[in-house]
Order: sequence, then C-alpha cells, then structure tokens
Amino acid sequence: DDEILKAQSAMAALFRAQGKYKEAKQLYLEAMKVARKIESRALSNGIPPVFKELNTSTSSDKPLEIDISIINSIAGYAEILRKGGELWQAKDLHKKVRKIL
Repeated sequence: DDEILKAQSAMAALFRAQGKYKEAKQLYLEAMKVARKIESRALSNGIPPVFKELNTSTSSDKPLEIDISIINSIAGYAEILRKGGELWQAKDLHKKVRKIL
C-alpha cells in the first residue's frame, strides 16, 4: 500500500503539471483512499494518526515519507479543486495541510 500511495501521488502530480486535471483529481482521490487504509492499519497498531486526525505525530514504526505522501495527496487534491473553481473546499484542505506541517 505504501508504494501504491507514492506512485498514485506522483502520477497525480504529473497529470496536474500537464494540465490533465480530471485525471489528476481521480488519482488524488484514489491516493487518499489508500492513505486512509494505511492510517487505519497504523491506528490498529497503536500508531498516532496523521491523516485522520491531522496530527503531526509520527512514530519510528511509520516512515516519514508516507506522511509526506499523504500531505502531498491532500495538497494536490486541494490545488485541483482550486483550479476547478471549488474554492471553499480547496481552502479548507489547504488549511488542513498547514496544520499538519
């Protein structure tokens, strides 16, 4: 799942850079589903949440690059929403990313 999340985030960023917003949006949504799955698994192992609660806590059991992939997925999706005119939703997601950072 970790590698899938990284790959989906990278492909979504590429599509976004190419102006293929519909494709990027779909990949970001899929990446966030994978991120939630990773988060759920982490929570069941007693690792503090990053995605669900937007908490910046990390654990040595959960690599930092996964947290960054989650952040990139949220931020990328927010940018797609902004470019699509969904400004309030984009603003909300950007605020959540800033809380994580």
